[in-house]
Amino acid sequence: MNKTSLIYLLSSFVLGLIALSMVLFQRQSILAQEGLKKTNEIEKLLFENQKLHSNLFYLPQGSLQKMNKISPTPSSTSVMTSIQPGRKLVFRFASTHCNLCYEEELRRLNLQSESMQPKDIVILTSFPEQHFRGLKNKFEKIYPHGRFLNTRDFVDLNEENYHEPYYFILEADSLTHSFFFPDKALPDLSRDYLNYIKRVFKH
Repeated sequence: MNKTSLIYLLSSFVLGLIALSMVLFQRQSILAQEGLKKTNEIEKLLFENQKLHSNLFYLPQGSLQKMNKISPTPSSTSVMTSIQPGRKLVFRFASTHCNLCYEEELRRLNLQSESMQPKDIVILTSFPEQHFRGLKNKFEKIYPHGRFLNTRDFVDLNEENYHEPYYFILEADSLTHSFFFPDKALPDLSRDYLNYIKRVFKH
């Protein structure tokens, strides 16, 4: 095999590798686009399904409609004696939670002030007392009608393990139900949840 033939074969081999690489790259790009499209479609379907069933509200594990009863510990007893008798919507958040998330929900609650009685809503927080005194002024500017109760510990519900702000209904007999974890990326779900709560309190 002469030098010219060798150069021709090597050139053909290199060009073939380049062409194959381009084909594989294009194929990979097409697959990636198709995968992204399918992911977006799945996310859209999941979101629509959540909206369709927004009066059910599911936790990552199990139904949010499940009934729990707050155990009579010193912490929970102190909280319960501070809450006026009767059914309450409780919005729970702590110092370790996303501040943008709970502040957004306080604004949402403030917008509901005309249609939801402030006496029926309790804001249950857990902050170091020295910090809470300053933060309470900020919270009351966001939600002037809110009744804020600060407790050092409130670990009587399994939902505390998620370390995120959440809502629930508290009955006079310490029974809890209708839990909901808001997502600032899905504000419509919070709106639907509060509409659901309005219907509950009308009955």
